[in-house]
Amino acid sequence: MSELPLPPALRPFLDLAGPVSAASRSLLFDRAFDRYDPAWTRKIPTGGQQAFLETFRRFHSRAPADFGPFLTRRTQALEATGARSSTLYAQTRLVVGLGLPHPTETALLFDRVTGSPYVPGSSLKGVLRSAARLVALGESDTGDAGDRSFWAENLDRTFGPELGGEATPAKGELLFHDAFPERWPELELDVLTPHYGDYYSDPGDEPAQPPADWLDPNPVSFLTVAAGTGFTFWLGHRAATRAESDLPIAERLLHLALGALGLGGKTSSGYGVFASTRPAVSRPIEPVAPEHEDLFGAAPPDPDQVRWNGADLYLLRNRPTARGPGGELAQGLADDLEPGLFDQLRQGVILRADVRVKQRNGRWSLLQVVRVVE
Repeated sequence: MSELPLPPALRPFLDLAGPVSAASRSLLFDRAFDRYDPAWTRKIPTGGQQAFLETFRRFHSRAPADFGPFLTRRTQALEATGARSSTLYAQTRLVVGLGLPHPTETALLFDRVTGSPYVPGSSLKGVLRSAARLVALGESDTGDAGDRSFWAENLDRTFGPELGGEATPAKGELLFHDAFPERWPELELDVLTPHYGDYYSDPGDEPAQPPADWLDPNPVSFLTVAAGTGFTFWLGHRAATRAESDLPIAERLLHLALGALGLGGKTSSGYGVFASTRPAVSRPIEPVAPEHEDLFGAAPPDPDQVRWNGADLYLLRNRPTARGPGGELAQGLADDLEPGLFDQLRQGVILRADVRVKQRNGRWSLLQVVRVVE
């Protein structure tokens, strides 16, 4: 961080090597990107984005001492207002604020005070309103027979009228507070792989480059909150006389919305799904050197090949895919798998397996599934 052109008073808050409590994680992530080339031409060397994210992820894993007391004070303050809490657990990775501006082209939303990732109350309100509309139309069900008529009659009262048309803007009676993790969260690296960058970046009305399978993918790393993280969601009410009856109904809607619709970015790909129980997930995956006896027998090993133990194995665009250390993806062909194993993946399951991979032209290739871990 010493090369950053910052006032001396700010540098302690952006120091990765300094005390854990001194650095502002939010400020560090948003303003301390230091992977540009030495000439400050705003160009980022290959791998610079991922290197910054991994360095930040490791630093962020060091929990600040004041996060626990912050949660305690916040709980006391919200309980005093009559708000009610529900703790739900991320069944899949969560990403909030992915489209915010950032030098890495991806982002994650951090609270300015604590440095923790969080879910804004405005985002929570939007998801719950969408779910309430589905319940009112009979397209979704909370499990209580009376909720459909309640939301059909009280949608505008509880959430406020939607803008547009002849409706007068007004506050809804429900209050949606920001949601924080129940304890200091773990961050994990994941990867986006856009395949048709040339097509989407062509400004012409009729792009010269059509989207096609022969275009080179462009892996882009991004940060996520690890699956299994518990978040505490607080719902309040402006009218005390209504709170006793409205809040239990809103809590049922919360469970439905976060389980069926998801929260944050990339929900259509399965991110941001919540449930009331903690899943058995979040296994650290580390690259391991190849083991001669069960990988290659008597043949000498290829020094460029590595073994990933405990990788997540699934189908992505009908190709066998292993998720490796830091979220790297290695893809192979259906012919590389035993027919029975490929059939399992076609059913949408995610297996845990030890795999053999090799890096080619900056991308990982899946060579062999050594064994499936029971």
